[in-house]
Amino acid sequence: MVTDQQIADRRAEVAAWYADARHRYLRTESLVTRMVRRALRDAGNESVKVESRVKSPESLVAKAVRLRDDGTFKYADPRAEITDLLGVRALVPLRTELAAMTRLLEDLFVVVEKSDLREGTAEDVPGYQSTHLLVRLRPDTLADLDFHGLGDPVFEIQARTILQHAWASLQHDLMYKTERPPGPAIRRRLIALAGLLELAEREFILVRHDHGEAYPDEPPDDAGTDGAEHPAAALVTQLFPGSGSTHRAWLDEVESVLGQLGLADEDAVRSELGDWAGRAEAVAAAVRATEPWASPPYLLDVLLRLALDEDYLARRTGAAVSEPALSAHRAERDDLLARLDPEDR
Repeated sequence: MVTDQQIADRRAEVAAWYADARHRYLRTESLVTRMVRRALRDAGNESVKVESRVKSPESLVAKAVRLRDDGTFKYADPRAEITDLLGVRALVPLRTELAAMTRLLEDLFVVVEKSDLREGTAEDVPGYQSTHLLVRLRPDTLADLDFHGLGDPVFEIQARTILQHAWASLQHDLMYKTERPPGPAIRRRLIALAGLLELAEREFILVRHDHGEAYPDEPPDDAGTDGAEHPAAALVTQLFPGSGSTHRAWLDEVESVLGQLGLADEDAVRSELGDWAGRAEAVAAAVRATEPWASPPYLLDVLLRLALDEDYLARRTGAAVSEPALSAHRAERDDLLARLDPEDR
């Protein structure tokens, strides 16, 4: 059982440490947000809103002295165990952009832990959805002079949609910043509201998708500025016939993925796909059963993930893949395979 004196001693110890260390996290915040914004700009995606904050001294001290039910400290070493001293949040317009956003973050940082929290996975947070990454800076980034003296900080990044963030902010205030927790009736209404927001987001996705095919007389989105066909357009059209034209941004994204995988031309892609090339339409049907917005370039990326399996991650990052990233990959692959007919697996 922790005594009042031990709590007072810990308060003083953590406050003194953070008074000296906080400036390092403020520097890291500035550098990390600049890295993320620059990567988004280079990817041609400036619609993502990037937010960040460094934990206040008062908030850290309060968290450091939290007790377990048995009266012991929740954190044996708060300096090492509290990982949200720096928090970064990336807000994308729709969940169709979450996968690309997460991959961008995984390319920028070393992922220590990854969790994908969805509705129903946390009983005390009904409707909560968000991708959480616990990351470190890459060794080559730490070697940069701009990062001199920062050490090797661990920090958290959340990736979620604008509507998910609106929901999370409102329910967090209701559940954690009021004097009493909401009862069962209020919780049921919170869950219902989460469902309404999810339906609204699905409609936005479908509207965007339908709007892209609403004007067949306009130049196709897969045309380049000089009217030449985009390099990836022919491949996705052959694999997924009848899907129509697709937005150039999707094609640019899959072209980037092919480059990271070391696939220079159509023959190289087909060679890596192997038998999966013949199952492209079956995979498309399985994916679109739950993701009706899925474009042909997105489907090609899914097909490559199935064909290359764990090698897909290693080739895209060019480095050893963390166990959390592998676990997430395996779970996604197993889920998709379960949705395919046995003869198409």
